[in-house]
Amino acid sequence: MSGSGKKVLFNRSFKRIANDWRKANTEKGGFKKELEDAKVHLYADEENMKEVKVMIEGPKSVWDPATKTNRPTPYFGGFYFWTITFPEDYPLSPLKMRFETCSSNWRCHPNYYQNGNVCLSSINTWGEPEWTPERSLSSELIILQERLDNIPLKYEPGQEASTETNCGGDYNNCVEYGNYLYGIIMMLEKTPESFKVFSDKMVEIFMEKFIEIEEKVLIASKKYHGRKIKSPMYGMHFECDYISILANLRKLYCKYKKVDYDKDFWCKYYALNDKPYGEYPKISSDKNIKTKTHSDTAEETDDKMDISETEKEGESVVIKKKMKRNPPRVSAGNYSVGDELISDKDGRTYFVGLTKANKNWWYLKK
Repeated sequence: MSGSGKKVLFNRSFKRIANDWRKANTEKGGFKKELEDAKVHLYADEENMKEVKVMIEGPKSVWDPATKTNRPTPYFGGFYFWTITFPEDYPLSPLKMRFETCSSNWRCHPNYYQNGNVCLSSINTWGEPEWTPERSLSSELIILQERLDNIPLKYEPGQEASTETNCGGDYNNCVEYGNYLYGIIMMLEKTPESFKVFSDKMVEIFMEKFIEIEEKVLIASKKYHGRKIKSPMYGMHFECDYISILANLRKLYCKYKKVDYDKDFWCKYYALNDKPYGEYPKISSDKNIKTKTHSDTAEETDDKMDISETEKEGESVVIKKKMKRNPPRVSAGNYSVGDELISDKDGRTYFVGLTKANKNWWYLKK
């Protein structure tokens, strides 16, 4: 192509990019409201309008036409990032995308790879090419967001019949666990440098949703803490430590709330309680932990720490009776020697060691 031809193409591309940006930020005749409703956030440096940073909030629920109800997704509370680049001959060529909320052992969606690849027919990176110049930045953003639904495994070729009650449900368990571990905690603690422009908004979103997130994680904890979960595809699996996840989420909450964080207190609270703690002013005022457990048996109640106060020479003294050994419910045989887990029965940390008979056994970590 001659120099003049490249210049004409560049000018057309620049005008089209500007038009896409205008529509993404305009309500009348544009997509601003639709993108805001979908919780899609955009940023571009004025000196480089050809590259767009995208953050999409993991939706709480979506409409499921099969059940005709709103169904929960495994992405709630997560922060999902993409880098989108306009090619020089845009819109003749499709947008280029890179997925940025990645972890090597977490395939959160069939279309979004651990290495950052985004495979969608709408941008000609999967199956039959569907890109046309009539497509736009806004239309592709809506596609990215809509894929974060309640049965993501159905987007894998050959898995279109997936549901929440078959292999799709097993996959969701792993996606949800990774969402808390990577989509929320890691993205807040180690936000990719080029996405730190969203940091203040991320904190605002996290604090607004925290109690709902805490409640949802507690429900998952009752089912899966101490268990191994495995996806039917991609080799994805986790040994669930939901109490640590809850404690780390609360740690972030305390950080943003600018209050003290007491790890031991929160680990015990989440091990012994079924309901969210929610808002609180100061940990120091919360001396008593509820004694109700996930299965409130008499034996477990006897094993709770008994805290009482007495007077000694004008000073208040806290007397703590020794707690009995109360290891995790899950068998130590499911773990390797040296593995650690917070007990869902007493909130203390146990590790796997060998008995004289060379069998795995839970030992209390001192």
